Amino acid sequence: MTEISDARRIQESIRSEFRNSAELVTDADFYTELQYWYEDSKRDLKINEEASESRIKATRNGLFVISVGLFCFGRLDVAEDILDNIPGGRGSVNHFAGVLHRLLPLPPGFNCLKNPNEIKEWLKLNRSQLRWDKSLERYILENFKILPDIPANYNLEEFKVTDKEISQTGLIVEIISNTGSKWLGNFQSGCSKFSGVYQYPNKNDLIVVSQGQGYIVNPESKQLLSSFAGNIIDVIDIPHLLKDTYCILFINEYKLLCHDSSGFRWQNTEISWNKVRELQVNDFRLTGEFYYFQERVWKQFWLNIIKNEFHLGEFKWEDLLPKPKPPWWQFW
Repeated sequence: MTEISDARRIQESIRSEFRNSAELVTDADFYTELQYWYEDSKRDLKINEEASESRIKATRNGLFVISVGLFCFGRLDVAEDILDNIPGGRGSVNHFAGVLHRLLPLPPGFNCLKNPNEIKEWLKLNRSQLRWDKSLERYILENFKILPDIPANYNLEEFKVTDKEISQTGLIVEIISNTGSKWLGNFQSGCSKFSGVYQYPNKNDLIVVSQGQGYIVNPESKQLLSSFAGNIIDVIDIPHLLKDTYCILFINEYKLLCHDSSGFRWQNTEISWNKVRELQVNDFRLTGEFYYFQERVWKQFWLNIIKNEFHLGEFKWEDLLPKPKPPWWQFW
């Protein structure tokens, strides 16, 4: 069973805030209705600038909730409406403001309740690079582009893991800094056919995989922070493992490598990770099947991503219960 995205969960919560939401059968119906409510609320605020304080407050609260709903459908333009209309007080719906942290690749330390203006400035700088990813149902910061070849009259930053000169062109990546300036990196290739670029879980750096070789670079300083692996064959990106925990898994032939916002977290060598299939992430669990060479069969497994605990067989909730202690007499 596929995990429900944060956007989907918040959409359902927004539906419950409106009486007629049960009649909105499809997502398209709900989205269309949200658009109508949004325009009505914006118009009411403009027309009724001299209305009573309670009415203005109610309209702003409604606009806030509606904007959150639209934001979960990929409407980036309503982000400022969310920040400008966050309700105050206990028991309010201001917890919906967390949608910005859930769906945007905001840098660590940003807080929509304490420093909304910082988020507004970040949006101004990065708006042109943000896009809605329908498959992930969240916003992606596209501050990079993989190029097929080296443009003419362009200086390259060379990244390699050996002291040997790069005899052939590796992965060419155009990287955009926060100021909008662009630079090109040539990343030495590894030992597989897999390549890609990913946002590092700390939301500041980038991970570049050049035919299996992993690099962690800072887009602002152009600094190589570290390199790892060499034969990466696949990547599993997990935006929200638990609450605000973001991690990314790299399948590296015989190892599974986990990085989170603090850096490298763990590696797992329980099985041959180049012989796995049916991989799925559900909450904190990675489930799938691995090929057991001794018996020449596929076997089920599940892995606790947080604790790096590997288990044979199908996941059962009973597995999480503490194991009973043996009777006291067995200690003698």
